[in-house]
Order: sequence, then C-alpha cells, then structure tokens
Amino acid sequence: MSLSVGFGLVMPSSLLASNAIRLDSQSHASQAKLPIHQRVRLRILRCRIAEPSQTNDQKIDRRSAFYQPSIWDYNYVQSLNSEYAGDMYVKWATMLKEDVKRMLDKVVDPLDGLGLIDDLQRLGVFYHFEDEIHRILESTYNHIIEGWNTDEDLQATSLKFRLLRQHGYTISEDVFKNFMDEIGNFKTCLCEDVKGLLYLYEASYFSLEGERILEEARDFTTKNLNKILKRKDMIDDEDLAILVSHALEVPTHWRMQRLEARWFIDMYERRPNLSPTLIQLA
Repeated sequence: MSLSVGFGLVMPSSLLASNAIRLDSQSHASQAKLPIHQRVRLRILRCRIAEPSQTNDQKIDRRSAFYQPSIWDYNYVQSLNSEYAGDMYVKWATMLKEDVKRMLDKVVDPLDGLGLIDDLQRLGVFYHFEDEIHRILESTYNHIIEGWNTDEDLQATSLKFRLLRQHGYTISEDVFKNFMDEIGNFKTCLCEDVKGLLYLYEASYFSLEGERILEEARDFTTKNLNKILKRKDMIDDEDLAILVSHALEVPTHWRMQRLEARWFIDMYERRPNLSPTLIQLA
C-alpha cells in the first residue's frame, strides 16, 4: 500500500534560479508599468511525497531490557496500611502540635528560637508552624536592623545568617568579617570550633554571585572539616563527626527533604538533650 501526500509551496520568483523561471517579454513589459511593490511574481510549486509500501505482516524487532514486573500493583498498594492512621493518633498529633506551638511562643532568647526552628526544619515538621516561625524570624531580623551583635560566636552568627537567608531576608555577608584577620582570611583559631565550622559551611551555600567572603568561607570550612575528620584527636563527638561527614557529601538544603528528615530523626534521637515532643511529632 502506498500513501501519497501533496502540498503547495508559494514563493517569490526572485528566490528561484534565474534559469528555472523565464518571464515572457509581454508579461515583463506589462509589469514594468506597475509600481515596484506590485511587480513581485509568485510561483506555486507542487510536491508529492510517496511513502514506501509495507506489508501488514512485517515484523519489527525491538530490543528488550527484560524488566521485571513491578510488585506495586493496585491491589498491593490498597492493602498497605499504617497503625498511626486511626483517630486516636490524629488527636495525639494535634496535641503534640499544640505543645510545640507553646514552646515557640515561650521562646525568649532569639538564638534558642532559631535552634528550635532549625530542628523543626530538619525533622520535616516545620510546615505546621509557619506563623510562629515567621514571628521569630521577623523579630530576629528587626533586632539585626538595629545593630548586629558582634559578640556572638561563629555558630550563632552562622545559624542566624543561614535561616534568615533561607527564608528570604536580606542579610549582608559582612557579618562574618568579625571572624577574619587583617588580610581578609578566616582566623585559624576557628578550627577549634568544629560545630561553628559546620554551621559556617552550611551558611556559605546561601551565597549570592560575587560574594567573596562566603566563597572564602566555603573553601576554608571544606578544607578544615575534611582535615578534622581524618584526625580522630580533633573531634571526640561521634555524632558530630557523622553530621560533618553527612554535610560534606551534600549540603543539607540540597537534599531531598523527606529522606533527609527520616535520616535526621535517627540522629536527633541520639541527642542527650532531645525534646520528646519533637521526636514524637516527627
């Protein structure tokens, strides 16, 4: 069986080869009397495309990857259930959320509030408390406008900078100049504060184009955190070493949120000062 397709193509004669189109003298003379914008001749070219005939019983060989059928069929998905889906657990979750809201409302020290927000984000339950989180961040930002506290340590400064930038607040990288020497390098004494280095490392990934201080911070923290992991005498906290190694693989905010939350729940359970309310809610 063959299939023919025809179509017409309209084009100015000036685009065709001169030896393909010949104008007769009478037509040429008549066009000379017309205004120049009316002298364009159009030619219609007709093309025909014929598809090669194929027999209906022709077999086409296709490669197969030999994929196994998925076990996630409809009946299997419908058979899945959770022991936490009952009304009792829904009421329990509501009660836990109210307890966390009270914890956020009672925050007095802004740094304590930022630490709580960071835990809620990493545990994957922060979206339940958007209004309370916004209130704390707004209060923190208003205090910064009045003047940044230069007495804060590296960990507090980095945490404040990271959370505010993460939530869209405008914070200058100049807040880290207090931790740099006269020639613009980060002070070597900062290497003794492993947790501060880790927080600075995470904050450096919220840099904007052309921010040299944060670029320097990223190089400085990456190099020294890798050195610390190789020397067991520089870090005696096993959980902190796991957090450092985990962050050096991929920065926290680059990871898939739900998978990161599941990983962090196990880490949070190992804290000596964990909040039972947070871990139960997560």
